[in-house]
Amino acid sequence: MKESEIFINQIGYKPLDSKNVFVSRGAKGEFKEFTVCNKADGQVIFTGALIAAPEDELSGGGIFTGDFSSIKTAGVYYVCVGKERSFDFKISDDVYDDLALSTLKYFTDSRCGQGLCHTGTAEVYGTGEKKNVQGGWHDAGDYGRYIVAGTKTVMDLLLAYKKCPEKFDNFDLLGEVRFELEWMLQMQREDGAVYHKISCYHFCAFIMPQEEKDQLVLAPVSTAATADFAGCLAYAAGFYKESDSDFANKLLAAALKAQAYLFSHDDEFYINPPENRRLWGP
Repeated sequence: MKESEIFINQIGYKPLDSKNVFVSRGAKGEFKEFTVCNKADGQVIFTGALIAAPEDELSGGGIFTGDFSSIKTAGVYYVCVGKERSFDFKISDDVYDDLALSTLKYFTDSRCGQGLCHTGTAEVYGTGEKKNVQGGWHDAGDYGRYIVAGTKTVMDLLLAYKKCPEKFDNFDLLGEVRFELEWMLQMQREDGAVYHKISCYHFCAFIMPQEEKDQLVLAPVSTAATADFAGCLAYAAGFYKESDSDFANKLLAAALKAQAYLFSHDDEFYINPPENRRLWGP
């Protein structure tokens, strides 16, 4: 189907949700009404008025809207304005279930090393030291792996799991989080400090991860990374205490080691090394 200028929520709607359609001026033409049709037989089940939407600079203006919240019957539908047709959409109580699972599978798809990528040894910036760091999730916008972003993500996932464990029946959340935690453990220095990130000096082009061949570099340690690491691993340890006490103890020991470093050192604010500030990732 060609791109439509009749905009609906393509994920779908729950039966009691508010439901609105937005139509461009071009798609509306001279029509003053829209119809909602049942995909199964093409029958019109609802006709509503199109009214001018409030002006919004970001959307470019000239948008019209209509309300079809009264449709509460489960099914698959589409909206028509004249001969213009929207993408199909679903009304159902379980409309978000597939979306939630797809979102969680993003983490599995983002595992570093699954496509034989970034398997080389990393340089520790400014020291000449080499360190082998494998695993972790690629960042959403590039192939770097970041402690601060990673710990925030792990905490969000674990807090969601603690509140609603039944929502993860179809996904091994603790197994996926463990993959990230195993990488985090490798990012800790012997003295307890934690490297801020691992990446290449330059952001790569839009290529597959296995095509990024530049030298990997471990960025300097930072208070933000070390503190986030300490809190995240201490919290995560409790989730593995029953299933794998050795791993739980390893997480807790690393967290305590990081906290001890923080107590004995002044703040180390992270700044990209000067010669790479405009080229190295955040």
